[in-house]
Amino acid sequence: MPVAITDTEVNPTHVAGGGGGRVAPPTETEINPTFFGEGGGGWNVFTDTEINPVLAAPEATTDPAAAVRATKATLNGTLDSGGGIQPCDCGFEWGETVAYGNTTPTERKETGDSFPQLVTGLDRDQTYHFRAFAASGIGTAYGDDETFTTLAEDKGVAGLNPALMESLGY
Repeated sequence: MPVAITDTEVNPTHVAGGGGGRVAPPTETEINPTFFGEGGGGWNVFTDTEINPVLAAPEATTDPAAAVRATKATLNGTLDSGGGIQPCDCGFEWGETVAYGNTTPTERKETGDSFPQLVTGLDRDQTYHFRAFAASGIGTAYGDDETFTTLAEDKGVAGLNPALMESLGY
C-alpha cells in the first residue's frame, strides 16, 4: 500500500563549504522525495535535495580616526557581521574627497573584530575622508564616510623636538 508524506520538515544546522570558509546554515531547503522503499528494518526515503543558502553580505562600521598628527592618523573600523562567510577582508578607502582614491591593505577579520590601520605621508592641516569596508565571496559592504583633519604642526612634548617625537611614533 502506498504511503503519502504530506508534511515533512527538515532543519539543517550546519553546511560545510569548500575553500576553508564556514557557511551559515541554509535558510531555504527543498526536498523532493523520489522513491520510497522498505528494507533493513524500516522505511528508506531517497531524495533529490536542493539546498539554497541565503547568505548576507558583510557589514562594517567606520569608527572615528585616532592619534591624528600632522602627517599620520589611525583609521578605525569594526566588522559587525561577516554575513554568511568568514573571515572577511577588511580595510579602508581614504583621500581628500569622497572619491577617496587610496585603499589600505586588507586584513582578515571575524565578526566583532576591530581593524585599526595607520596611514602615513599625509599633508599637514588637511581634511581627509575615509570609510571602512568588508569584502567576502558574497559582496562588499562599506561603512559611513568619516573625516579627520591633520594638525598644522606637531607641538611635541615639553623638552622633546618634533623629529624625536616622530621617531618615537607620536
